[in-house]
Amino acid sequence: MKNAISIFCLLFLASSLSAQHAPWEKTAGPPGLTVKVLYRADSVMYAGTETQGLYKSTDDGLSWIAANNGIERVSVTDIISSGGNLLVAAASRANECPALNNIFKSTDNGTTWIPTSGLGGKIPKAFAIKDSSIYATTAFSPGSSGVSRSTDNGNTWQEVPSPIQNGNEIFVSGNAIIVA
Repeated sequence: MKNAISIFCLLFLASSLSAQHAPWEKTAGPPGLTVKVLYRADSVMYAGTETQGLYKSTDDGLSWIAANNGIERVSVTDIISSGGNLLVAAASRANECPALNNIFKSTDNGTTWIPTSGLGGKIPKAFAIKDSSIYATTAFSPGSSGVSRSTDNGNTWQEVPSPIQNGNEIFVSGNAIIVA
């Protein structure tokens, strides 16, 4: 009897899951690219890709255009905006070009990008905002902290002393900054 109940529960769960997937619909997304992060600022949707920088959509994702002048061949792992700056965490593929491992900013909605200063080729991974500061995690930072902070909307970055050398995710919860 116990096996019959388990099978019934499993069948019920399987049918419930397939019904939950019904409303999903594939869109035109950045064509042929793996998207790592989505971000919406005002009426523009941004998609950070695994190998070709950033794309944007002004029609709720129906069509996409490249918005990556200056970050054409990078992996974008996170996107955030602060004080008129749109910021992306960018890294070169397989660390081929350490100069492209940086946080880049755009003041023209992603049309052009310039590097920010203070990270020295570290690989940025994620962003969080707490009060008037932006925090960024960096990966593979032997001998230095994997957390940096900007107090000027992402224009410059300073390392935050911490035991973390490899930060992949960061978020704010109340007064705490949590890094994974």
